[in-house]
Amino acid sequence: QQEAIEERFEHPMVRGPLTVNLPFMHFDADLSGWALIYLGVLQKWGVAMFEGGTGAFPAALIRCLEAHGGRLRCAAAVEGLAVSGGRVSGVRLKDGSELSASRAVLTACGPSIVLNDWLPSGLLPERLQVAARHIPTTSTGYGNCKLNVALKGRVSLPRHQRWRQRWLPGDEVDLRLPCVTWSTHEQSLAAGDACVRGEVPAMIPGLGQVTTAFDPAMAPDGCDTWWFWSGLVPCKPAEDWDTVRSQIESRVLADCAQYYEGLDSLEIARRTLTPHDLADRFGAPDGNVYHVDPIVTRFGPARPALGLGGYKTPVPGLYLSGSGTHPIAGINGMPGMNAAKTLIKALRQAGGPGTGAGAPVATPAPADSEAVPVHA
Repeated sequence: QQEAIEERFEHPMVRGPLTVNLPFMHFDADLSGWALIYLGVLQKWGVAMFEGGTGAFPAALIRCLEAHGGRLRCAAAVEGLAVSGGRVSGVRLKDGSELSASRAVLTACGPSIVLNDWLPSGLLPERLQVAARHIPTTSTGYGNCKLNVALKGRVSLPRHQRWRQRWLPGDEVDLRLPCVTWSTHEQSLAAGDACVRGEVPAMIPGLGQVTTAFDPAMAPDGCDTWWFWSGLVPCKPAEDWDTVRSQIESRVLADCAQYYEGLDSLEIARRTLTPHDLADRFGAPDGNVYHVDPIVTRFGPARPALGLGGYKTPVPGLYLSGSGTHPIAGINGMPGMNAAKTLIKALRQAGGPGTGAGAPVATPAPADSEAVPVHA
């Protein structure tokens, strides 16, 4: 990626955003330039944010599920997969209860968790069991972090807004609206090297955004919410996570206050999510929001590993989905859609109630659902 950017672009205002947006592989690794394809995808199909925050999307999916007779149980930690006669037959919860599935279990959490922690040993062929153990989640050394800040007033970027008005006459872009980044190409490269050493970078490159600028309902009138994301913090730090969290907060907020006026004086609350917090709160393996490292050798049929792509596993009744399956993370819904189509096709081929040709896909859920979706 470093080579591709330096070979094709000269201006620092082009190089900087290209580097900070795509920390998927080591910047100097062979074939890391594939990440630039991602920008072409975004350019063609665009990017959207959910009204009401990211949680509005799963909330809509829940309403759809319930409208078709499905049921949902939250705050139910999974202990493992239940197996009967060599077939996955349900899910065991840590409270001792069990959810039975007469046809299949579809998981949406990290494949490394499903295949290594939940699935009893001996069900996968030996070669695939080895492949599952080696699904990469920390191979790059890069980790993700997110800062969410609640403010008792409104922030702005006056210095840079004036710069745009001076040098881009007629430009009407309100800098409160877009994701904003200011790190240089060189700062991102240095941050990547620091992450590999297990250090928190002195300058943490990332993206900032005033979320209430496009969705004012996310805060009381006259107030803002603001977030910062970075893919350049260490996923295996040399120091403890409390120290790392403190370093990330102090360095990010001090840096961002240079651009967002009021950020340092209007804060009333914050939540910082390090890789450790992402693992603890959301079940992301090793805090990896992609569930499987987004390196070039882990896409298509090789995601999460060769022989385990395609959503349907060799273990009867077990299907994979989520960010660790094709095509990748990003809240695009495609892994879930593809996995659902694969499961529906398999159920129809196997036959059974409500699965014949022309039968509706969704039917009211019986006492034991035909398929149990599972998310960590």
